[in-house]
Amino acid sequence: MDLVINEWFPEYCRAEASEEERELLDLFLTRFLSNRDRIFIRNPSRFLDKIKQYAKAYQAHRDIYTIAILTNFIKNIILNGERCQIIDEDCILEDVVTEKLQEGNYSSDTYLFEAASKTESKIIITTDDKLRRQMHNIADYKVINLKEFLQQY
Repeated sequence: MDLVINEWFPEYCRAEASEEERELLDLFLTRFLSNRDRIFIRNPSRFLDKIKQYAKAYQAHRDIYTIAILTNFIKNIILNGERCQIIDEDCILEDVVTEKLQEGNYSSDTYLFEAASKTESKIIITTDDKLRRQMHNIADYKVINLKEFLQQY
């Protein structure tokens, strides 16, 4: 299965993440790594920006938990072509998707749909319920809440 994840991932890696967030992160990673699934990431994107920002910031603060998760994620997933597909080329979205993103002022999330457009499954995993409601049943995209996704994953 091909997946797109948004900034909940780097946020849940942070030392300030709640216990529940860390548990959800650990559960996602455990299940993801036990499958042959892939993550699609748009470059550039807020997702990659946060990964880089937090990796640098937490290295400086010597936060071992955050450094370990981000380093392993970068080495074992982002830099592994079998587990991650980086989308560098321009992506043209269907008008209905673009219009719906602009309608609700969600244009900053365009990168998620651009990455998902390159997948068969078109699954975007998010913790942003406003985005999920806004983009519900738009084209073939499936915008799924992280907790709901993990119940069936």
